[in-house]
Amino acid sequence: MAYILGITGGMSSGKTTASKCLQGEKTYVIDVDELARPLHQPGCEVYNQIVEKFGKSVCNLDGSINNKRLARVAFATITRTKMLNEIFKEPLTNAIKLEIMQGRAQRASLIIIVAAILFEQEWDKLCHGVLNISAPESLRLERAMRRGMTERDAQRRMAAQLTEKDRMALAQWTVYTQPTKEELCKKIKKLAEENKWL
Repeated sequence: MAYILGITGGMSSGKTTASKCLQGEKTYVIDVDELARPLHQPGCEVYNQIVEKFGKSVCNLDGSINNKRLARVAFATITRTKMLNEIFKEPLTNAIKLEIMQGRAQRASLIIIVAAILFEQEWDKLCHGVLNISAPESLRLERAMRRGMTERDAQRRMAAQLTEKDRMALAQWTVYTQPTKEELCKKIKKLAEENKWL
């Protein structure tokens, strides 16, 4: 039976980089952000709910969702963030379960679920263990801005997520991304070996 590992962490903490440290023939990676993209296309139920709850101002002229506008509106308050998470929760949970089945069908030894809001959406219950990836807030902010976010928007999104202290308390392991990617991978591979994930 495949070991299911959740990889979580705050925005821009290095979750994707961490999952790549374990990629290989026996690993199946489920990136929840990737799964979410097709769910809010025009005509889908998630799309309809987003427009209903947040208004047409979050849409582009062609009717598609403008992700930057949606993020600005949805992460403005904790209540709105919860509203957005609730819209995505069931369809994404179902999509993750299907991906887990796919990973098992491919005889993967390790199935990784990468999600920033793993605990908030209770996807940790689908995992055997959770690895928290940690990085200083200043570095995360810098990375988010390098990807095109404004400082204010990045700070709002960070504030809408669990605190680092809470994530560390809930996760079985925490690994710091400092100082280099090589060091991060070394630490993660050591954990994989010690816990027989592969």
